Amino acid sequence: MKKELQNFHGTNSSRRDFIKKAGTAVAGLFVAPYLKPSGILGYNHKQASSFLATVAITNTLNTPADSYIYDGVNGVKEKVKYLFEQIGGISDLFSTGKKVAIKLNLTGGSGFATDSHLNGVPITEAMWSNPAVVKAVVELIKEAGVAPGDITLVESLGSGDSYNNSPFQGYTDIVYTLGCKLVDMTKGPFVDISTGSGY
Repeated sequence: MKKELQNFHGTNSSRRDFIKKAGTAVAGLFVAPYLKPSGILGYNHKQASSFLATVAITNTLNTPADSYIYDGVNGVKEKVKYLFEQIGGISDLFSTGKKVAIKLNLTGGSGFATDSHLNGVPITEAMWSNPAVVKAVVELIKEAGVAPGDITLVESLGSGDSYNNSPFQGYTDIVYTLGCKLVDMTKGPFVDISTGSGY
């Protein structure tokens, strides 16, 4: 591995390329036994329960979607569309009348956005769901027939944060431009629901 890293560093690849390739290689070792011929990792609990769901992960390396530009909105959208196509297509999952919640990952709230450990890398490239990816997901779900008002972006900010704080601008822009909702799950209102004895 050390020799491979030395060879890799000898190229003109950027740090982001290195992380991407190294991460793909390591992840591949873990998921290889579970990959289906379509290149999809599908994981599903075998328990009978209404709240458990299948999770699918795919990689766009060496696929048509791999040539799209990450920073371009259309490129991101094509990559997300490719992922949905690998699990049957977006219309198999979303349609008119559905209500959709999209769980963001904004770890640590706005206080982490300028953390020195990021070494100047934008937090949306390191820890948070990238707004361009979230926007692409929302656009595709809307195109499948789900009404904008039935799409909710949710996150538990876990502090005194507000979505009005500037680090969250990319997410609030999605709400304003696409008409969906944005909810901080720490603010309520809350509903008590019994889990019963088999929780």
